[in-house]
Amino acid sequence: RSFRPGTGFQFGTVSGDWAACNCMDRPCSIVSKTPFSVSGFQATAASKMGLVVLVESFDNLGSRIGSCQTTLGDPRDGPTFIDLRNEGKFEGLYKLQIKSSGGTSAGFGQYASSILVIDSILVY
Repeated sequence: RSFRPGTGFQFGTVSGDWAACNCMDRPCSIVSKTPFSVSGFQATAASKMGLVVLVESFDNLGSRIGSCQTTLGDPRDGPTFIDLRNEGKFEGLYKLQIKSSGGTSAGFGQYASSILVIDSILVY
């Protein structure tokens, strides 16, 4: 199940009952043996305000070819669409990595990690 009541997960799940997240504050990745492109995704902090999101793309040799960084607001405001179409270097990649860090507690009690809720990712 994609969310826990009383956390930011409930605000970040927009496409149905399921969403992805970077568990235990670790980066999450999409990796392929063939090139792919990403135009964007919905992002919501699970428990922090001001969460910093870093999105990076890599070529077939593992070299970073693009990056985009943004800061999210209060999870209760819902997701932010991170639009990668205008950032360049998110086409023809072999790995997409998403990291989150920082921020301050949004008041969800015991949940105070930098977990990011990812939904409606547009991969082609």
